[in-house]
Amino acid sequence: MAQLTAQNVPVELETQSDCDPSTMTASPGAYRYYVLILLLAVYCFSYVDRQIIAVVSPQLKAELGLSDSALGAIKGLAFSLFYTTMAVPLAILSDRWHRVKLITIALSLWSLMTALSSIAQSFVHLFLIRCAVGIGEAGGNPPSHSLISDYFRKNERATALGIFQMGVPLGTTISFLGGGWLVATLGWRATFIAVGMPGLLLAALLALTLRERPRGASDDLPVSQVHGRWQDQVRLLLGMRSFVLVAIAGGLQAFCGYALMMWLLDFTIRSHGISLTDASLAMALVTGIGGGLGTLAGGITVDRLSRRDCGNYFLIPGLALIASAPLLLAGLWAQPTMGLYCLFAAFTLLFGCMGPFYGLVQMLAPANCRALAVAIFSLSLSILGAGLGPFLIGVLSDILQGVAGSNSGLKWALCVVPAAALAGGLLLAFNRRIVSGDLKPASHI
Repeated sequence: MAQLTAQNVPVELETQSDCDPSTMTASPGAYRYYVLILLLAVYCFSYVDRQIIAVVSPQLKAELGLSDSALGAIKGLAFSLFYTTMAVPLAILSDRWHRVKLITIALSLWSLMTALSSIAQSFVHLFLIRCAVGIGEAGGNPPSHSLISDYFRKNERATALGIFQMGVPLGTTISFLGGGWLVATLGWRATFIAVGMPGLLLAALLALTLRERPRGASDDLPVSQVHGRWQDQVRLLLGMRSFVLVAIAGGLQAFCGYALMMWLLDFTIRSHGISLTDASLAMALVTGIGGGLGTLAGGITVDRLSRRDCGNYFLIPGLALIASAPLLLAGLWAQPTMGLYCLFAAFTLLFGCMGPFYGLVQMLAPANCRALAVAIFSLSLSILGAGLGPFLIGVLSDILQGVAGSNSGLKWALCVVPAAALAGGLLLAFNRRIVSGDLKPASHI
């Protein structure tokens, strides 16, 4: 394995805390906020295209005659299968190639594939098309994180990445509100076209206005223009306990998020007997407003509190996950109105972890393999979250329907979600002291 090169690192930087704002260098002016907003829009589009499958789920089940297990495969496995497979190769490419071009190509691909979902005639057709959506989206997230980290300083990254992560609740809200209306008005086929095609226009705007930035430009440390072997970079990242633990906890948090976002609409309709339009509005409030508040507040809170104690990058998200567990359980079993309040609070806590998680990943990673770090981190989110979460809930729902009844099987299946949140929170809270040791001034290999 190649050795870390530190010959050019100033001695005074080696003795200062990585959380100390005095070690941060200046960043570009107002244009960086334009970059952040534009990349936020890209991420928002990705979640609109990703989440719309949950909105059309009731019509798909009825028209194509799908079981909950088949729906879970389309919602989870189809997307995550190739998202997981392609994430690391595309991240390696991103660390060596033009990130703006890669994001533009990826956005164009997943938008076109979402629109083509409208022609699906069977489970197999839709499964394969959703695989292609996953391939496209695998090329969007890692280079976006890497680019943002080169526009914002270290003590601003959790906040900036928290704003970027607003794409999740915003995209989900648009899917539930706009998608719910489109499905009820035009049907599921026209809905896929309506949500997919605008991404091509955004891709053109990206190509015309988004500028690449030198890697490591917002750090104190020089970055070599010669890239090390990706195998050595992977070993370096996996050798950091903090990185491995945040990847596991992030996967458990993603399991909760994806399982809920893909199945809560079906759960609300089946358990409470309300219409698709009303259920979509309720889910938009829970995931959009609740998740949005948490996403924004989480990054800002951790950036401020971690200047004195880097262990708060673990402790605060850990406590949020622990607190979300009883709220999730109450949200599933309480009466509709009270359940909605509980789910709102739970989503605020769950989504509050995303900015701190991604900010920590970018702080731990050397500047010339940040996209790779995001991709490896995203593997856990994709396998445990996007893939296993919706699929496992669907399988458990089919199994438990025979015991609990057709309307209660899904409710009982969703009870695994609070357990996953509790496990992730305890993992972080009990290991908070190891973060400071790993947060050393970044070097490169």
